[in-house]
Amino acid sequence: FTPVAVLSYQPIVVVTAPSSGLKSMQDLQARARSKPDQVPYASSGQGSIQHLVGELFAQNLGINLLHIPYKGGGQAVTDVIAGQVTVAVLGAAAVLPHIKSGKLVALAVSTRQRSPMLPDTPTLAESGAGDIDVSQWSALFATEDTPAAVQAQLRRSVEESLAEPAVKQQLLNLSMETVATTPQAFQQRMLQDRERWARLVKDRKISLD
Repeated sequence: FTPVAVLSYQPIVVVTAPSSGLKSMQDLQARARSKPDQVPYASSGQGSIQHLVGELFAQNLGINLLHIPYKGGGQAVTDVIAGQVTVAVLGAAAVLPHIKSGKLVALAVSTRQRSPMLPDTPTLAESGAGDIDVSQWSALFATEDTPAAVQAQLRRSVEESLAEPAVKQQLLNLSMETVATTPQAFQQRMLQDRERWARLVKDRKISLD
């Protein structure tokens, strides 16, 4: 397959309940250092992008957290709000309503720039967790033998749709951002991500079990 067009990006958010007492990633770092391997964090599943982001910032902060994999984000959010799990690393769509209602506190976002959905929330990089720029993305792919002219037409159609204010707003309502990029740049990013995650999986001894 070859990428034709990127449809949207969604930031991953590190969240906690107000009752946890954590106000920042520095607070989480301090607590994890005082309780190695005992501070639990939830993700939407073993080997998921949220799991990997949690391991990546933990590695960069020099801490070890206790990963609790869930089957999706719904129950993870419920358990963090209830205080059964200290923090969660989840896509923005799963947590944004609860952040707005005050049931969750956002500690950081995974993108290089602050998210327009959470402009007051620092990035992981701003929080001292290293040069992290990760999103959950949606993209349109075609089989590699699809004629270039067909790919170009598909790309133009997608770009025209994404340029419409109503479409942009609808995606934003779903916690998805549109960012202009070329298929070549996106292909390069996928290759870089593959290398980064392969190193992390090896360094942190991550498995699907």
